[in-house]
Amino acid sequence: MSTIFSIIHESGHGIYEQQTADELIDTLLGKGGSMGLHESQSRFMENIIGANRAFWKPLYTKAREFYPFLKDIEFEEFYKQINRIEPGLIRVEADELTYSLHIMLRYEIEKMLINGEVNMDDLPKIWNEKVKEYLGLEPKNDSEGLMQDIHWYCGLIGYFPSYAIGNAYASQIYNSMKKDFDVDKALENQDLKKITDWLGEKIHKYGLLKDTPTIIKEVTGEELNPKYYIEYLKEKYSKITQKITKVQNILIIAIIISIIGVIALNVKDILKLLFWTESAVLSSAVMQLAITTVIKSKVNIDGIKIFNDAFSNIVVTIIKDILSKINIIAVKFIIVYFILVVIYAIIILSQKKEENQNN
Repeated sequence: MSTIFSIIHESGHGIYEQQTADELIDTLLGKGGSMGLHESQSRFMENIIGANRAFWKPLYTKAREFYPFLKDIEFEEFYKQINRIEPGLIRVEADELTYSLHIMLRYEIEKMLINGEVNMDDLPKIWNEKVKEYLGLEPKNDSEGLMQDIHWYCGLIGYFPSYAIGNAYASQIYNSMKKDFDVDKALENQDLKKITDWLGEKIHKYGLLKDTPTIIKEVTGEELNPKYYIEYLKEKYSKITQKITKVQNILIIAIIISIIGVIALNVKDILKLLFWTESAVLSSAVMQLAITTVIKSKVNIDGIKIFNDAFSNIVVTIIKDILSKINIIAVKFIIVYFILVVIYAIIILSQKKEENQNN
């Protein structure tokens, strides 16, 4: 997928140049603005559009035809994977949260070079040390380290911060665009032209007639403000990492009902904690299942947490007492596990149905 996102990135640059006003072509003003603004257009297309759920939803079926490996990957899993958060060695493959760390380490090394604070022969070592410091990784060779970018041996010293500035500009522009029309709806309708026309009218057509600060002020109503970048990242990734699906909701309800049922069945035993009936054995097993399921699912629900905190000691006592005092019949184990298998099958089938509906 790295190649696809690189193409989308470069398309952002190309669209900018193509939409410069015709009367400016072949003049000194007939090109895009500052590199920060130019990178805002490429990063906008690559991340805000290209990694957007609404962008891929109508395209995923077609994508599966071109890329056979996608046939075994459901859409929701695909979307999470292209937005996964994981430190990596390669800048152009970095996720949106760790990307700026790649820029920081390059910028710091550039300053050291310009100030004459570092020997050229020491650059690979310094690079690797900074990668370890910022990303916790160690390059195996210079290809995935110091020499992975073309910028320095093209003479583009000081260019890397343009990407970070571009990310901030892109998020601020995106915030203004959403006020004018529903961007997600346009993407779901595959109406990318509505987006590029907006950019062309607000930004691209001016070329160098207006400087970047002026354009940003006119488009967004204020000067560069990094808060929009932070808000964009928080909103996007909180939805990805904390989203509770319908299947999870069903599971949560089932657990709560099981807990209530367990309490109802064992109220006499909880009060006495002296002897256990056969029904208590079965209901306590269900209690164990419910708590184990909550722990494994890692669902953060206040109600479950409160229950777990309040009754943890009682539950431990119940389980220990059952195991020590009751000779559980094998048939009851079979019944319990059969019920569990049925519940698990229902959950899996519901999840598959939901994923198919999303596709």
